[in-house]
Amino acid sequence: MYYPGHIQKAKRQIQNYIKSVDGIVELLDARIPLSSRAYEAERLFQNKQRIVVLNKSDLADPAITSMWKRHFSEQGSGVVEASLRSTDARHFIIKEIVPLLKSRFYEKRFMVVGMPNVGKSTFINRLKGKKSLAVGNRPGITRGVQWINVSESIAVLDTPGILYSELRSQQVTTKLLAVGSLPYEKFDPLDAFERVLAL
Repeated sequence: MYYPGHIQKAKRQIQNYIKSVDGIVELLDARIPLSSRAYEAERLFQNKQRIVVLNKSDLADPAITSMWKRHFSEQGSGVVEASLRSTDARHFIIKEIVPLLKSRFYEKRFMVVGMPNVGKSTFINRLKGKKSLAVGNRPGITRGVQWINVSESIAVLDTPGILYSELRSQQVTTKLLAVGSLPYEKFDPLDAFERVLAL
């Protein structure tokens, strides 16, 4: 099973930094919201407030995305949808994320998390206004955590993509392969291709 060591390291880093942030901004793929939450969310993020961003919503069915928004909202999360490749990220943060983020202090600090290739690096690049991070159509590009000061009152902690330590569900694995969150080269190419086509 594909599970690079840096993902386990990332989980430890998330747990080390969790007390330093007001909340978690969790990027999910709007095409497969539940499957793209392929990590131990409750254990990792404890009782921190969470904002779910259904990214790549332009590639998903709007009616189904609306149902997912209702689902996550009923679970107590703030929910927004986005297509971060074509969005002014700073405006998005100020208008959509910051109002949902509760803080005892003037500065608001949040951690951006998600599975590989869900769009975290694109999100961070657009926040900074320049291509300061490697972005590619393959998982595992972001390898460490880093703080980014978006403004005097907004600080963002970027993290590497995270997955379960073991993906036991073939259906979830296939969906992650289909959206590029798992590398095809780590699987039998023909088998992976047939599984994705059979979805």
